[in-house]
Amino acid sequence: MEKKERRNLGSRLGLSVISPTLASPEELMQQAEKSNGSSNGPMENESSDSVGSSSESIKAIYEFLPQTPIKTTDAHLVEFSEAMRTVAKALRRVAEGKATAQAEAAEWKRKYELEKARNIQHKIDGCPCCMNGKIENSIDQLKLDDLLSSEEKIECCGNHGICSHHQILGDEIPNPISNSAYKMVTRKASFRLSWGFNGDQNGQHKHDFVSFEKGDITTAERSNKQILLKWETQPQTVLIVTKPNSNSVRAISSEMVRWLKQRQKINVFMEPLMRKELVTNDTYFDFIQTWQDDEEIKLLHTKVDLVVTLGGDGTVLWAASMFKGPVPPVVAFALGSLGFMTPFPSEQYRECLSNVLKSPFSITLRSRLQCQVIREAAKDELELEEPILVLNEVTIDRGISSYLTYLECYCDSSFVTCVQGDGLIISTTSGSTAYSLAAGGSMVHPQVPAILFTPICPHSLSFRPLILPEYVTLRVQVPFNSRGQAWASFDGKDRKQLAPGDALICSMAPWPVPTACLVDSTTDFLRSIHEGLHWNLRKSQSFDGPSG
Repeated sequence: MEKKERRNLGSRLGLSVISPTLASPEELMQQAEKSNGSSNGPMENESSDSVGSSSESIKAIYEFLPQTPIKTTDAHLVEFSEAMRTVAKALRRVAEGKATAQAEAAEWKRKYELEKARNIQHKIDGCPCCMNGKIENSIDQLKLDDLLSSEEKIECCGNHGICSHHQILGDEIPNPISNSAYKMVTRKASFRLSWGFNGDQNGQHKHDFVSFEKGDITTAERSNKQILLKWETQPQTVLIVTKPNSNSVRAISSEMVRWLKQRQKINVFMEPLMRKELVTNDTYFDFIQTWQDDEEIKLLHTKVDLVVTLGGDGTVLWAASMFKGPVPPVVAFALGSLGFMTPFPSEQYRECLSNVLKSPFSITLRSRLQCQVIREAAKDELELEEPILVLNEVTIDRGISSYLTYLECYCDSSFVTCVQGDGLIISTTSGSTAYSLAAGGSMVHPQVPAILFTPICPHSLSFRPLILPEYVTLRVQVPFNSRGQAWASFDGKDRKQLAPGDALICSMAPWPVPTACLVDSTTDFLRSIHEGLHWNLRKSQSFDGPSG
């Protein structure tokens, strides 16, 4: 009805069409005058009052017409509106992804706190030191079947030293196995760890003591955390891991295997390829044991008492990666280039191994990181990827992309920063002398409980490396508005692609790598940076002035 009235008004005024895009009052007046001039020619002598009244009528009609939205066909405005809608969708996805990531971080923290509380409760409930006032030596009397079927682990509170390897290194089998699967497993040698200093073998140690008297907090004395390992039963099995494709390593390994078997009466495990090479050259080495598949590798820690590596730091990393849980003590012989973790000289292997097998020796408990990739598309825990353990570092970089990496970093539930640069390194203290050092990170003693947070060529001069406490959980996420994808590598291998929305969770693993020391942990560390890096090596300043 309203449209019909408009058409009638327009036709009475001589306006044939009223455009959806409304004209101004002046344009309507000109159109009305033109229409009147063309259609009312015989009435040219009419007074100007009629024209004025027509103009007033047009103004009234214009005010009467509603201000309808202007319909445009401008292609640029259409493109702009589409772009704005796309940006709105992207922002909405970013907000949803951030909320989801925060919820995941809270859930991970909750699980971590529950596990930590459960472990503390086990320590309090099942510690033989606290219940009996002394360390009970019951490991030797347990049968292997009972050990494998045990569901609870007896741990020590540490108030009277460190007990056996089943406690401090968590030497247990995570899943029950059938009798046929462990018929070939021999009894592992047990050992005791204790605090000592510079070869002190009496097991005496100091405790952290904090005084709260009169409202003042004072540290009375510092602990000496050098750890000594003493065998309680003779080791029976040694795993030898060698550097590949090296004739000198092959020659030393064959001599070492022969010496261990003939002189020490010790069983020897080797990797399948190395065993095949030795047996091909000499059938005498047919007694060397090995494994056939990954399932047998998972049980290596139940069979091996000691690990011997012949190579460099890379060989130590490879040997550690073979153990997804507890790791036996590692004796690393230097046959590489640098050797931050290989203190023993290879030409003296007989003397070194004799000391390790018979007398107490110092060890360094090298922490490992437990890393897990959480995909944005994962719906539940069944779709989560298997955790990866690293001894040096996990690196997140931009891969082949020409764009800067864009990463959101969280520490527990706190936001840390956004990383824009070539990447990020999350390192252990053992890895502080590796990639992290090349990227500008600090060198840290391997027994310092910490996690290193080192950017790679950041796009900000104020972005300096951090050292965080070992108990935190780090989460690195690729945001949805990242221009490219990121890549994560774990100790230089197992490279994984991280798409927008994917996250990497890193925390300290409960299974350290115990490496034997030539002297003690501090002496070996300082020797390695002096010899390997020529740390602070310079010519002495000459004194050629007058004598005093």
